[in-house]
This record gives sequence, C-alpha cells and structure tokens, in this order.
Amino acid sequence: MELRELKKEVQGLPDVRQNLQDFHTHWIKPLRGKPSSISLQSTSPQSRKELTKRLLKAQETITSLHEGELITQKLQQYARHLIELKLTTFNGDTQKSKVITHLLLHDKFLSLTQTIAQIKAYNESLAELQQQYQEINEMVHQNVSLEEALYFMELPHARYLQNLIKLGEKQKALVRDLGRHFVSLAKQTKSR
Repeated sequence: MELRELKKEVQGLPDVRQNLQDFHTHWIKPLRGKPSSISLQSTSPQSRKELTKRLLKAQETITSLHEGELITQKLQQYARHLIELKLTTFNGDTQKSKVITHLLLHDKFLSLTQTIAQIKAYNESLAELQQQYQEINEMVHQNVSLEEALYFMELPHARYLQNLIKLGEKQKALVRDLGRHFVSLAKQTKSR
C-alpha cells in the first residue's frame, strides 16, 4: 500500500473516545444507572455485589482503552513524517532524512517501538474487556427476566465493542505497514 493511501486510512480511523463513550452508555449505564433500565432487584445481594465488582473492573478496563486515541494520533504523525521522509529522500536531502529517521526511532513520544508496545497493550486490554463483557452478560442473563434480557441485548453495545476490536486490528495493520515503509525509506537514506 502506498503512503498516501496509508495516510488516508489513518486519517479515517474512527474516534476511540466516542466508541468507548457509546459502549459505556449502552452497556454499563443500563446496569449501573440509578434508575436502572435493567431491574436487578430480584437478584440475590451476593449476585448484585459480584456484578457491581465486575462492572467496576470493566470500567477500569474501559478507562485504560482511552489510550487508543493517542495511538491514532501517533499513527497520523507517522504517516505525515514518512511522507516528508520520502520527499526528502527523493530530493536527496540526507540531513533532513536523518533527522526524521532519528525522530521516529528515538523520540520519547514518537518512538515506533513504544507505539508497537502501546498497540499490544491496547489489544490485550480489549481482549480483557471482551472477556469481562461475556462474563457480565452471562450474569445478567441468569439474573433478569427474559423481557429485560432481550431489551438489554437489543442495545447497540455489542456493535461498539466490535468497532473497538476492529480499530485495534486496523491500528496493528497500519503500524506494520508504516513500519515497513519506514524501514524501506531508512535504508534508502542510509545508502545515499
């Protein structure tokens, strides 16, 4: 894939914060809200306590996933810098090419290795959230009426979770493609 296409794909990544907010609104709020949409009053106090504990853990996981927006911003910076690197390499400006290469390798914010680690951590947190989602939904189904379970499952929370998972996969693919372009351009810079 060409750099211009990669840049367009990076710029077209969905907003992580909005997906997380929508997921929270349609999944956690109906279970935890004061006038809860899902009546958990008929469940045992032990079950409610366990559900609350799991929801708090899920909330912590959701909070940690906000870093996904930072990853998207970094990917946008990489795409911009790689296009600049390609232009400077093409123009023969080796000094500027070395500066950009150094920036992408050693900058505290833009380090590629750090971003790869952040994407890995983001995807691990997503896997944890997915597990929590399944466990909590199973608990809800066991403790509410059929009508409430159907109402709860018709809410679009599953769609937002899938959006977040697809975003994580897309970020991983994009950083891999951007990394390949970077290695190729760094080799061209070094050979000049």
